[in-house]
Amino acid sequence: MDLRRAFFSRGMKVLSHPTVTKLRAEPRAMDLFVAAVRSKERASDVVEHARRRAADLVGLATSQELRDLRIVVRDLERKLRRHEE
Repeated sequence: MDLRRAFFSRGMKVLSHPTVTKLRAEPRAMDLFVAAVRSKERASDVVEHARRRAADLVGLATSQELRDLRIVVRDLERKLRRHEE
């Protein structure tokens, strides 16, 4: 059994547990869960912004910028090869 299936199987067991089922039916618990997820997303956004800003201040490219640049270079190389043919 691969790791993905193991996680999925375990998650389904947890979600089908009677205590979790009762908790999922409770609106206050679901509101708390949604708030926690939003807080995590906001924290991730803040950290990502700080990381990009720090990289910019020291003159480094982020991994996303490098990925984008590779795509542009690959496209330009293809166009150049077509032009040369």
